[in-house]
Amino acid sequence: MKRLFIFSLCLIFSAALTAQTEILNVNGSLDASAADESVEWFQLNPDRGAFLSAEAVSLDFTPRILIQSPDGQIREFPGRGSSARATFFALDEEGYRVGVALLDQYSGSSGSFILKVQQAEANASLEGGATLRGELESSDSWDPVDERYIDWYPVNLEAGVPHRILLESSEFDAFMYLQYPDGKVETMDDGRGRDSVITLLPPEEGRVMVGASSYSGSDTGRYFLSMEILEDLPELQSNRSIQGRLDSSSGSSLFAFQPDTAGAYRISLESDDFDSILRVRGADGMYLENDDMAGAGGTNSALAFSARAGERILVEAASWSGGGGEFRLEVSSARSIALGEDIEAQLPGASEYQLSGEAGDFISVEVVSNDFDTVLQITDSRGNIIEDDDSPSDDWYYRSRLIYYFPEDESLALRVSSYSGNEEGSYILRSRVMDMDPPEDYPRGHTLSRGESILGMISPDDETFDLGSGDVYSIEARAGEQIRITMESDDLDSYLTLIAPDGGSYSDDDSLGDYNAEIDIAAPADGTYQLIASAYGQNTGLYNLEYSSSGQLDFLLNETGEISDDDRRDIRGVRFDAYDISLVSGQEVSIRLSSQDFDTRLYVNDPQGDSFAENDDYAGTNSRVDIVADQSGEYRIVVMSFYEDARGEYQIQVLE
Repeated sequence: MKRLFIFSLCLIFSAALTAQTEILNVNGSLDASAADESVEWFQLNPDRGAFLSAEAVSLDFTPRILIQSPDGQIREFPGRGSSARATFFALDEEGYRVGVALLDQYSGSSGSFILKVQQAEANASLEGGATLRGELESSDSWDPVDERYIDWYPVNLEAGVPHRILLESSEFDAFMYLQYPDGKVETMDDGRGRDSVITLLPPEEGRVMVGASSYSGSDTGRYFLSMEILEDLPELQSNRSIQGRLDSSSGSSLFAFQPDTAGAYRISLESDDFDSILRVRGADGMYLENDDMAGAGGTNSALAFSARAGERILVEAASWSGGGGEFRLEVSSARSIALGEDIEAQLPGASEYQLSGEAGDFISVEVVSNDFDTVLQITDSRGNIIEDDDSPSDDWYYRSRLIYYFPEDESLALRVSSYSGNEEGSYILRSRVMDMDPPEDYPRGHTLSRGESILGMISPDDETFDLGSGDVYSIEARAGEQIRITMESDDLDSYLTLIAPDGGSYSDDDSLGDYNAEIDIAAPADGTYQLIASAYGQNTGLYNLEYSSSGQLDFLLNETGEISDDDRRDIRGVRFDAYDISLVSGQEVSIRLSSQDFDTRLYVNDPQGDSFAENDDYAGTNSRVDIVADQSGEYRIVVMSFYEDARGEYQIQVLE
């Protein structure tokens, strides 16, 4: 429960979110064996601009919540244990749907659930100059996903004006959330000792939600939450430096930068007194942060960014450890280069460049060297960062290459560095217009046909997943059908994820070799599979995606199991499970073991108990053996991990 008290020296409001209206409370059920019942959807009609929280609870399976907005976009909120929780803004009054689905991999679970959706009734909001006093208590609502107590407050923001929100407590290490209407979430642990500070520059008036919590999630105690509107900040000028002093009690010093011309800029923060952190924020959502950039020197920080003429940029000079002292802050223009121009340069030395383009331009940028392991980074005008350090080359020891499509007229900030951060030598930077049109922009969920091969492109604005940006496709398959999907690229480290109708997933990084990915499985069930073609890391570029099918096999065994503390151990102390199958002499079978939780190892023993086949690295962390029985009888399949202390779920299949 939040408790608010009145202070004479500041504005105090009553508790925000003291009441919530329940707009949905339903019981439902899921049957994983039926493809059309893998998700149960419910319609929502919230108030415009409302902040909603949804919670699904089941004693039969781990749920996940899906929120579908009026434009058809779906956001997923995975659960833990027996519950899942989602929080989101409603930008419209109708067209929203909330769905409940299974999370468990390969579980095939079925069962019932309860879904509740509440709409917050905010009595008051945190305004500029206001301070709230509250308390985290064990009776507060518990967020089962993040495993923490959180008190949520609506905050009204003014357009184009810097705001600083401070969460401070003498009783716990503060941790703050900032959730935007589009679902984006920022978090901040520190910023001023054990207190949390978030500084932002809103592009327009609106409301966000601020969550007050503790770093551990379970700590309780009293806190203060305040917001300050920063009207008059010191102005930075291009190609000039300023000297300043950071007060350890303030946590950071703030500055404004408003360039006269569009372009790429470099900003550096240097200090002999403290370990620096540099943050740059733009009104269009750009947010960049650096601590100890390679080439900036020791504990100094530097950033390269792109800005439009007249755009207001917020610059924050901060200390990593909360200390203070003297510092030097400088903004400089990056060297402008023309598209098609080759630049020969050296490291160390100026390594930031500006490259401008028009909407529709499709280009490649590369840096090559025989002296050091190259890294190429591009920052666009929206704050997106893409990076490459390992592109193949027949002519150079080291090469980094990036592909970029200009969605609008803009200037890019390019930065060349070495992989270790302190290598030296010469390099060539060059840019070219691609001799091809950009690939077709397939809609999300585009269904691939058997035998289809497409050219795709991962760009900075693509959907973001756990390991990088990517594109989403779908395929239709039948149980036992042999599915083979390959993703090959010279521009990026390919990563494939295939999600089965029951929620089970398969993934692969480099099993095809040379940073190319392959998934080769027998479909465990009939239905629609979701395919995610993504990059591992901040890479972008072109890729070839191919889907093929080689017929349908029969399952002799198709089981989901778990390596747990209760399992038997072999003589080396490794836990294992065992399965017996009957084979006749000459019978051909394929035995496949996969897991997202551990590196698998597979053994097959013949009817006499002798070792007949084994594998531990067929594709990534998965294992597979294809055998021909040399005699009739009971063959034993032994499932285990490559490592002694591994635990987790797996799927074992035997097909003929």
